[in-house]
Amino acid sequence: MPVGDFINESGLLIDGPNGPLLKPDKGGTWQLEPSRRISKLVGNKVHVEAVRSGFSELSVKRIWRHGAKRPILACGLIELSMVIASAALGYALWIAGYFM
Repeated sequence: MPVGDFINESGLLIDGPNGPLLKPDKGGTWQLEPSRRISKLVGNKVHVEAVRSGFSELSVKRIWRHGAKRPILACGLIELSMVIASAALGYALWIAGYFM
């Protein structure tokens, strides 16, 4: 499996010597990039959607407890404001072009 592949795994999240580890139900071990939201789930069975960033390393996109509702990817406030500003600028330029 090459680096950059999308991974969807479930298993037990444990605290390892170099950060959180995911022990998948199928066997093996994945090293997860440490973050506050991941450390809150240590010791629980979780579902992980991630991108492979190394031989056994995953960059987590979404993580949630087994049995909980899958979280929605939220767009950030900056991205939302950029989209709104671009749409407003496009509309203003369209209006200005109409009168020229």
